Amino acid sequence: MKIIKVINNNTVCALDKKGKEQIISGKGIGFGKKRGDEVDSAQIQKIYMIADSALRKRMVECLAEIPYEHIRLTSDLVDHISEQFSQEVLKESLMISLSDHISFAIERQKQGINFANPLMDSIHDCFPEE
Repeated sequence: MKIIKVINNNTVCALDKKGKEQIISGKGIGFGKKRGDEVDSAQIQKIYMIADSALRKRMVECLAEIPYEHIRLTSDLVDHISEQFSQEVLKESLMISLSDHISFAIERQKQGINFANPLMDSIHDCFPEE
């Protein structure tokens, strides 16, 4: 795969062998890289193949703004939750909003801002399995 854009040290846009654009993340995958360089397959931790160009653009923006550790946490959570359900309930597009939400919650917690969800009881009632 060839890099077409370095988003940050941990995320790049690349073209696969079929010429399809992908967003690839992995610790240090973009460090010291430039357009045209090969992606080190040993550093790949997640590949996002998004056909919708608007969604892909938003994901690139999101990945550039959010710390890699928060994205990795979100990815691990999505994988874990997906394993718990027999149907596919989580889409890659969810990664954008969920990563942003989790990152914001982590930053609030670091600042000592606690937030209690007043709807938690209702959520449990409406979605007992989830």
